[in-house]
Amino acid sequence: MSLKFKYIFYIIVLHAVLITLVYFLLREDLWYFLGAEVLVFVSLYFSYLIYKSFIRPIDMLHSGINAIADKDFSVKYLATGSTEVDHLVEVYNNMIDTLREERTMVSEQSHFIQKLIDVTPIGIIIMDYDGLISDINLSAKKHLDIAINVNPAGKKISDYPSDITEVLQNTEVGKPKIVTINAMDKYKVQVNEVIHQGFKRKFILIDDLSSELLKTEKEAYGTIIRMMAHEVNNSMGAINSILDTVVEFGFEGQ
Repeated sequence: MSLKFKYIFYIIVLHAVLITLVYFLLREDLWYFLGAEVLVFVSLYFSYLIYKSFIRPIDMLHSGINAIADKDFSVKYLATGSTEVDHLVEVYNNMIDTLREERTMVSEQSHFIQKLIDVTPIGIIIMDYDGLISDINLSAKKHLDIAINVNPAGKKISDYPSDITEVLQNTEVGKPKIVTINAMDKYKVQVNEVIHQGFKRKFILIDDLSSELLKTEKEAYGTIIRMMAHEVNNSMGAINSILDTVVEFGFEGQ
């Protein structure tokens, strides 16, 4: 039973009793009876004003709560002229503005982070509360041999067997390790946990070290080749100098 119904029911019963009492007590005196009836109707009028003063803010709160429950942060109210109601309207409008700004900010941050996850060369797999795949970027799909157009959300990692799947399943939380696959490819694998909405969620990082190692080896070989070339050039310079001296003395002897 709502507060509005209780109030209206109380006012109707109260004034019905008053009208009945006035009728039986003052019906013999017409002027007293009419005066009492006027007072009863004045009381009804003021009861209506009080009803508007109390019930209107409650109706506003109710509609505002419904809007928030529907995640509609566009509903705002205008000032009514009543001090109490206007204060309530001001507080509600400020709250709606804050919620809308925070929702926009969170949405923008979420979109920005999602873009970063998608373009990063490190494979990222985000799990849900049940240990199933919630989100995965293109790099991780490549490592797990998942087609680009396939959405693995709600699946287990074991549903996509690959050379690195067993490594991911055997990696302990918080203990990154470097593994070699196919005797050539090196990966750094990390499994970590975060607390999200009071529950633990895992996320997996797969860093392909092969390209970095190849780049480092290439730079190392380049350094060695330059050093060897420098030494050869130095040796050739000395040999050329000796040959020039021999040739010069040879011609003088003739």
